[in-house]
Amino acid sequence: MKHSDFETNNIRGPINAWVFKILDGYMNYLFGKSKKKLFKNHPETIVEIGSGTGANMRYLKKGTRLIAIEPNIYMHNNLKKNAAKYGINLEIKTMVGESIGLPDNSCDFVVSTLVLCTVNNPVTCIKQIKRILKPSGFLCLLSMLKLKKKAF
Repeated sequence: MKHSDFETNNIRGPINAWVFKILDGYMNYLFGKSKKKLFKNHPETIVEIGSGTGANMRYLKKGTRLIAIEPNIYMHNNLKKNAAKYGINLEIKTMVGESIGLPDNSCDFVVSTLVLCTVNNPVTCIKQIKRILKPSGFLCLLSMLKLKKKAF
């Protein structure tokens, strides 16, 4: 499995985690209403590519199982805190979106918000997401331009 430099970068990793935590409220202000609609009626298990500090947990139903694909180990502490705060059953996988260690056709719902601009190879990441999604599954994608919920 591929990993990112966040695991070993003692400067970039913590700074990135701190920035995400600081921006959480502002991002909720910008995208909160759209995310509530986007995540409405989600299944009990969700895979999130690039979970960051757990900003999307506030939109999930209590008791949701979240498989967080988050390569930056410095994000994990805040992920755990937010999971406890929102009643989310969290499983963290320290891997990158270009190499998701989940079985083919195993996920009903994958979330990727403001992530694809930071992965090394967005096309490979999308191929991995498509690989793990069930034929009837959904990808909830948020970019700075649009919110989309798409079936593959």
